Amino acid sequence: MQGEDLNPALRIDSSGTSHDLHAGDLPLVLSLAGGKLVLASDPAQADAEAWLEAEGDGIHFRAAPEATVPIKYNNAPTGADSVLLKEGDSVQVADVIFRVSVTEGTTLLRHDAHSGETTLQFSKPKDAEVPVAPVQPAKPVVAEPNPADQPAPDVSPQIRPIEQKQANWTMRLILMAVFLPLIVGLVFVLIVASVEVEINPAPDEVAVGRFPFAIKMGERFMAIPGTHRVQAEKAGYHDLNERVAVGYGDDPTFTFTMNKLPGQIVLRTEPVEGAEVYVDGELVGTTPLTAEVEAGSRQFRFLAERYLPHEELLEVEGMGIEQSIDVVLKPGWGTLQVTSVPEGAEVRLNGDSAGATPLEILPMAGNYTVSFHLDEYQEASREVEIQPGEVVSLETVVLVPLEGRLTIQADPEGTNIMLNGEFLGTAPGEFVVPAMKALELQFLKGGYKPQEQVIELEPDATESIRIKLEPEFGTVFVTSNPADAELYVDGVQQSSASKRLRLSTLPHVIEIKKDGYETRTLEVTPNPGVAKKLDIQLETLREVRSKQPVAEIKTGGGQVLREIRILDPITIDMGASRREAGRQSNELQYQVTLTRSFFISTHEVTNAEFARFNPEHDSGSFSGHRLDRPDQPVVSVSWDAAARYLNWLSEQDGLQPAYVETGGAMAPVVPVTNGYRMPTEAEWAFVARYGGDARPGVQPIKYPWGNERTPPAESGNYAGTESVNGIPLVIQSYKDDFPASAPVGEFAPNGAGIADLGGNVSEWCHDYYDLRLMMDNTVLVDPTGPSSGRFHVIRGSSWRHGGIKELRLTYRDYAEEGRNDLGFRIVRYADE
Repeated sequence: MQGEDLNPALRIDSSGTSHDLHAGDLPLVLSLAGGKLVLASDPAQADAEAWLEAEGDGIHFRAAPEATVPIKYNNAPTGADSVLLKEGDSVQVADVIFRVSVTEGTTLLRHDAHSGETTLQFSKPKDAEVPVAPVQPAKPVVAEPNPADQPAPDVSPQIRPIEQKQANWTMRLILMAVFLPLIVGLVFVLIVASVEVEINPAPDEVAVGRFPFAIKMGERFMAIPGTHRVQAEKAGYHDLNERVAVGYGDDPTFTFTMNKLPGQIVLRTEPVEGAEVYVDGELVGTTPLTAEVEAGSRQFRFLAERYLPHEELLEVEGMGIEQSIDVVLKPGWGTLQVTSVPEGAEVRLNGDSAGATPLEILPMAGNYTVSFHLDEYQEASREVEIQPGEVVSLETVVLVPLEGRLTIQADPEGTNIMLNGEFLGTAPGEFVVPAMKALELQFLKGGYKPQEQVIELEPDATESIRIKLEPEFGTVFVTSNPADAELYVDGVQQSSASKRLRLSTLPHVIEIKKDGYETRTLEVTPNPGVAKKLDIQLETLREVRSKQPVAEIKTGGGQVLREIRILDPITIDMGASRREAGRQSNELQYQVTLTRSFFISTHEVTNAEFARFNPEHDSGSFSGHRLDRPDQPVVSVSWDAAARYLNWLSEQDGLQPAYVETGGAMAPVVPVTNGYRMPTEAEWAFVARYGGDARPGVQPIKYPWGNERTPPAESGNYAGTESVNGIPLVIQSYKDDFPASAPVGEFAPNGAGIADLGGNVSEWCHDYYDLRLMMDNTVLVDPTGPSSGRFHVIRGSSWRHGGIKELRLTYRDYAEEGRNDLGFRIVRYADE
């Protein structure tokens, strides 16, 4: 006992107070009361957070299974297993920390003054009973033999007393062997307690104390009063190792819960590793990591630089079961794209340099001030908010140079000003220009020598410049063919067409003119010090026209008119020879000269085209065959009705009408206008017989298909064998499958591109009908017929004609009213 007083098993220093405890004073309960840590000698205390226990190898520290506050050993969470306290260790209950040192067998716990408060309490509980020492059985009394009663000594008197003593001890041992177990058993029965132990879940093995202190009988344990250790084991759970106090006369029931072993949690992060992992707020390591985590609902938190925090709740199964959490961390940054004009400006993000434009950076989410800095330019800034994962592209920042003002006067006015090679404006004027840099000014105006000047302005300074330009001239030599042509320069006639000109170095308009020739107009800008030579060759109007392609125009009604070009006057024969078979008396021969080009429609006017002018008109039918289809030529229309349609069409296209109404009847306007009209008889004959070919020596043809009497197949719509039931005279060897009129343009056009000049329908001409013009030998120039008359000329055969007389191109007819095989086509002069 003296040794125990000198060397206590445990010494606790707290708040300047030191207390020594021997092994018999332990275990020591650590619990919380009023926010303080209480240390008390009450092993059965229900609200214990941890225990300090004495074992053979030293002082052990163990956390209570139902601890409500963080329990740590060497700054790490500890399980239900007890740990031996060694030199340099630390233990923590809630916020109270003890530092451990070991000296001469005594474990010293020193309270860290910067942690929480403690209260030392070492008195025994009030209801604890002092164990009663077991009653020792009385030693049996053995009577001493009386020497007078002893028999006389035998032959060996020295040996008998020894034998007697041996016999006495033997008897004593026998008596002790018989009565001692009975006495011990009696005492055990008198003081033993019946102990019931309930453990959840049911363990694989359970024990209370060690024999002879506790004996299992059925479901209960028979234990003598005192402190016992309850031990249990179960796969997947922490071993149970608890102290219990059994009092005299008690039949206690002790209830325990076994705690699951930690689970094995595999923690991984992408796209980066090394993320810090916190479990219920405690750091357990960095990924990739396999951590032991106590069973239950646990909050996992992952933190990695430049990534958003990630939290995840996991129900940890414990019992050593492996579970995993794979986390894809989301970026905590956005993308910022910045550009500037000019490039190369330093970009600062909240004052910190980030690079030069053009620039793409990855700032963390937040609000930023983006500023741009470049020498000789004003600072610019923009406010921007960055969201995680968002791409923000700022509109290009146009930096403004440091500026000054420049006032420029120039003679002549209108002088162009170039600044560093770029157009600045015209003088006179006031201009805002960059400051703090050399400015190269150029002054330019056509016809004047350029000037240059270099200046440099201070910021916000104003400077004035006055410029006077000198005129500049160049030489141009002009020659023309023909030599007697007229020369005009900028609209002013010169003395001759071939001439040396001294002109300012400005654009000038040169014109060379002569009657019968096409005027040449060109623009020339003389060069200073270098003479220009212009050799101009005029072309006749005929040469110019001959090179142009044949033109086509369209009327407002959609009809196509093709040009019949006459570059030089051409004389053609009208009428037929007396010896020609089928010749009529009105086909007298005479000559006409055509001088003007004209347009003629490629086909006759159709029912559809005429209906736009007169929707009530009906072309009728013949022998059951329709003549009123939209694509058939309009028929049963009088000359006056045709003239009225042509005037209406001229008005649609803004042309002068070619006919005028006089006394209720239509008559040609004299002289002929530029409006739409019917072809003159001479124009019709030129196109039909000569193919509109004005070349000398071209001979006229007899029939629409040529000079052979019999028409070849598909040469036109005439009275062929398909018309035998309605026409008295037909061409027996020809069939065209149209017993009446055919759609316009159904058959191939002639060499001038004009269709149906023979066949289909006969056609009204512009001229009045008369024979007197033919009786004179005078050559008629561009004849338009008599000035008046009752009838109008009709030319060309129709679908009703099958005889030689009508099929000839010289055949002339006349009428006053329309008929079912008579239509018209459109003509107008090509010149204005």
